[in-house]
Amino acid sequence: MIDQAEHLDRVSNNIFFRKLDLSKVGVLGHSFGGAASILAGLRDSRIDAVLNLDGSPFGVLDKSLLPKPLMVIKHNISPKFARLPPDESGKAIQARVEEELSSVYLKGRPGYRVEIAEAKHMTFCDMAVLRIWAEAGGRFGTDDAQDGEKTVAVIRSYVYGFFEKFLLGRRSPLLDRPTGKYGISVLSSTASVTLKSPQPISDSDPHPDANRVH
Repeated sequence: MIDQAEHLDRVSNNIFFRKLDLSKVGVLGHSFGGAASILAGLRDSRIDAVLNLDGSPFGVLDKSLLPKPLMVIKHNISPKFARLPPDESGKAIQARVEEELSSVYLKGRPGYRVEIAEAKHMTFCDMAVLRIWAEAGGRFGTDDAQDGEKTVAVIRSYVYGFFEKFLLGRRSPLLDRPTGKYGISVLSSTASVTLKSPQPISDSDPHPDANRVH
């Protein structure tokens, strides 16, 4: 894809001619696409930052680090709503996948993990906001018809904040704060944070949504 973008930037008969800044490249993906984005970031030096939306890494970083910024935004389902496989083998596989997804952010430099309370796997795609798919995409335990849009706004804000910080060099109120719970999200990070207490995000900040869903 980056090869194609470089080609489009060079060819004069298309709308992207000399409009692409390929010195700042980020990749993201959902589910298996999340694992693919990590693998791409590991193999392609042109990629500057990687974001995985609730995708099992499938062992991509078992034996290596990712020497660039990595964010994982994942589900965090309470025991009340957890669904376990019926057999012991399935339970073991699910536990292994969950452990890997929860810890892979530690391989990033720096690494970030954002957990979304009671989110389903499909909460991280269009199903969260499409009424016909509400049962599959909506978070567990909520009756708020607007929860899908609010949840997607939270996820989107973290995505923006991550890429703005590591591609554009801008301050990120969402990331430059201590580990902890913020609304429906829980932030964990390997980055050093010097703030002594969580700082509120004002309406003047570019992407304040992640503080507004409780």
